[in-house]
Amino acid sequence: MFADRDSLPYIVATVRETLRWRTLSPVAVPHLLTEDDWYEGYYIPKGTICIANAWAMNRDPRIYGEDIDEFRPERFLDEAGALKPLHPDTQQEGHASYGFGRRICVGRHVSNNSMYIDIASMLWATWIENAPGAPMPDNVSMLDDGLVVYVPTFLLLGFDSHILIPFTAVLFPSLARSPLVSLKCPTSSLGPRS
Repeated sequence: MFADRDSLPYIVATVRETLRWRTLSPVAVPHLLTEDDWYEGYYIPKGTICIANAWAMNRDPRIYGEDIDEFRPERFLDEAGALKPLHPDTQQEGHASYGFGRRICVGRHVSNNSMYIDIASMLWATWIENAPGAPMPDNVSMLDDGLVVYVPTFLLLGFDSHILIPFTAVLFPSLARSPLVSLKCPTSSLGPRS
């Protein structure tokens, strides 16, 4: 599937938008200034620990538009459906979720590739739709314990409790949609819908 990456810009845009929209760590790794610096008229002395707000950087309406709370992979695509050039301050990632400078996340390539192959495989192998009668999830629901943000749709393990939040989507094997193959979904009484 990696050979097809250039032919699947929407999946690449989905990876970028996922990381922009719901960064795992809203605040970046602290950085220690090794020399005095000035930033927008503010003096920052050597030895200062700076903590960047990646959440706010990923929600800058000047870069991402006014609909920053909406999940829209299209923001990374041009009118022809090709990937747009990325903002130069994002180090060719399209977001600030991996950090920046010399301390940018060394595992970002593994993360990008893993997310790409996971999304491509899910789209190839399943048909995903909202469960009948279930409300459409809103774009801003999340659980926030401070330094880590996660979407409330899976079994979440806390330090002192387990939280089970129901998953309201239905996944069918892609072959179940094919007119040539008839499959029954043994784990669901819903069955594939046309």
